[in-house]
Amino acid sequence: MFSWRKRRRPKHFTEVKSQIVLIQTRLVLLVRRELVKHYDALTASQLAQATVDRLFARPAALSDEYSQLIESLSNTLARENKFVRDAAFLTLNAMLELEEASKDFKAKRRIMEALHWLNQFGEQPMGMTLQEIHERLTTEDDLPQIVLHLHEEKNR
Repeated sequence: MFSWRKRRRPKHFTEVKSQIVLIQTRLVLLVRRELVKHYDALTASQLAQATVDRLFARPAALSDEYSQLIESLSNTLARENKFVRDAAFLTLNAMLELEEASKDFKAKRRIMEALHWLNQFGEQPMGMTLQEIHERLTTEDDLPQIVLHLHEEKNR
């Protein structure tokens, strides 16, 4: 009986992890699509990745030069885009479950801090699943629109 549960659990975790990666990747692409209107392609890609990293409690990959802009972009997305905020809440909760199982306390703390940060912009979604977010992001007809109102200068 116990061996069956152990075999089933990693498969579930693998499925959840792949959904998380897909959600984060698709959001990077959507944010990048908006940022290339304001920045050169390389800068837009880096800013999109760093902004989504901030939303999903991943360590920053860009230098301090862009930290205020990344903070501003992630705050704007979390505040103004309910879909992005809901996706972040659900994904972070799934990540928290995975990290609790793997006993990674440093990652767990980062995720809990990100959840606390997101709470200032709205409530956690009820009745929505990670699978629904995943499906919406993989259906081209119903992709969420991401609009950023930038107050920074262009091509910084």
